[in-house]
Amino acid sequence: MSLTWYVPREVQEVPELLAREGVYPHGGGTLILRGKGAKIRGLVDLSLLGLDGVRFEQGTVALGAMVTFAGCVARLGRHDPDHILVKALSRAASTPLRNRITLGGSVAAAPIWSDLLGPLVALDAEVILRGPEGSTVTPVASFVREGASWRGALVTGLRFREEGWRAFYHREVTVAFDSPAFTLSILARVSPGRVEELRVVLTGSRERFIRLVTMEELIQGKDPCGVKVEGLGERFEAAFPDRRHGSGAWLRTVAGVALERGLREVLGPC
Repeated sequence: MSLTWYVPREVQEVPELLAREGVYPHGGGTLILRGKGAKIRGLVDLSLLGLDGVRFEQGTVALGAMVTFAGCVARLGRHDPDHILVKALSRAASTPLRNRITLGGSVAAAPIWSDLLGPLVALDAEVILRGPEGSTVTPVASFVREGASWRGALVTGLRFREEGWRAFYHREVTVAFDSPAFTLSILARVSPGRVEELRVVLTGSRERFIRLVTMEELIQGKDPCGVKVEGLGERFEAAFPDRRHGSGAWLRTVAGVALERGLREVLGPC
């Protein structure tokens, strides 16, 4: 079977192409061979659509869908080297893959091993989509939960607010370039004597991702120096399946340790 290569010059051309049977978008190309194989009849080259920008505008960060993991780390890192996306994506996959994996492709596929999903949910990020009826914006969390309903739409970018977060990121792996058994993203805004806001997101449990709302509410509003972190790792509401990385019970224990370490880091020394 022959393969048709489409090279659109305008974003509005893409939805009609993706509506054709067996036609898929091609960004970094790292997901093309995962499970599609003979189903592919055509590929839509996204490289000429100008979707590789990184912009900082009026307190908002806008990332194009064709920005690679490595590109995001380099460009966002110059602006904020401690940003949670810099911490997460600088350790994701391997160097060759970080140079190929695009933000848009990773969000669209939302694999369970993603290093991108947890930080984006913690940031309350939005995904920008182009469908047959025009552009729309929806929270990343909603997009992942309702993935089937967005079939045929193209992810063109991501955006989130800059809010001066302290950030912690953990990926549980057996070797550095392995896909993680789980990831833990923690963001905190702390003022003298008060935790203004806390967001804790876990991926890789029995759910695709989970906000640990009970943990957040337990700590928000308190004096960070008065928060007893020890023992909190045993209280969070998540269960893990057995994986090649270890049993579900072991992963939950490790996640609890990571949670306590992360809370100590973002709440700061007293």
